[in-house]
Amino acid sequence: MIIEGKNAIVSGSEYSFSIEKNGVKLLNLTITDSNKGIIFSSSHCIVENCEMSGNEIGAIIYGDNNAIRNSTISSLNTSILIYGNENDVEGNYINGGMYGIKLQGNENTIFGNDIKGFYGILLIGEDNQIEENDIYQCSFGVHLDNDNTILN
Repeated sequence: MIIEGKNAIVSGSEYSFSIEKNGVKLLNLTITDSNKGIIFSSSHCIVENCEMSGNEIGAIIYGDNNAIRNSTISSLNTSILIYGNENDVEGNYINGGMYGIKLQGNENTIFGNDIKGFYGILLIGEDNQIEENDIYQCSFGVHLDNDNTILN
């Protein structure tokens, strides 16, 4: 299933999208002013070229093997919260209030992002790979709780 917006703005009070079907693609959407912009309880989904702003939490990923790419995510609390495993976050501009990315899952890849927030990246999971990100204007750039790989 592909949901593509051209000049479409989606706004919900509790959440704008709750995705429970595998393989969904969200493309070129503006997602704004929700408590939670996107919730993934599924796998093999893609968010690409989207703009998320004014949400308390931009995206929450519970599933595995999902991707958020080439998007702009600016949130009041957490831009991206990941509980799932083997997800990719790449090529995004991320501006979180408290957390740019809060990562509690395992074996995820965070690659080539511009990240701001009180915590740029908070890593609680294990065996995650953080590579070629620009992390700036943070009190804590990367906070590690377990074994992870950071490459520059």
